[in-house]
Amino acid sequence: AAPAASSGGAAAPQVAAFDAYCASYLEPFVAACDALGGPEASACGEVVKEGWAAMRGFIVAAAACKKPANFPGDCLALIKPCQAAMKKAGDAVRRGDWECHQKAVSEGIQCCAWLVTSPGPKDVVESYIGGQDFWANKIRVKYTRGRS
Repeated sequence: AAPAASSGGAAAPQVAAFDAYCASYLEPFVAACDALGGPEASACGEVVKEGWAAMRGFIVAAAACKKPANFPGDCLALIKPCQAAMKKAGDAVRRGDWECHQKAVSEGIQCCAWLVTSPGPKDVVESYIGGQDFWANKIRVKYTRGRS
């Protein structure tokens, strides 16, 4: 893809907005995963962090370049780190106390596919919310019953 007009040294608005989103939501999520204790919980936070870092790389490139004529084919190299995070999340699912957490993360991280979806991300992201919510609700029910 050909570079677009430069915005000087400042981050592109898309990148700045993504960074603000990560500061508000990703960082607290990762901290909450670490606070749960156990390597499985920390791994859930870490794989989401990796996926979001890969997503940021794609957004930086998209902000700096024009859309390629062969979209998404010409973007496959940029999407590979997101695919690796999605695969890692799926491979991490194991039976046990953290299974629902791992499945929720595995479902949710699939939303990274929005990067190569045209015309827009809304339908793609929403399609993964249902699966993620299914597993998150299982966690809520399990731990709500434990408090009763």
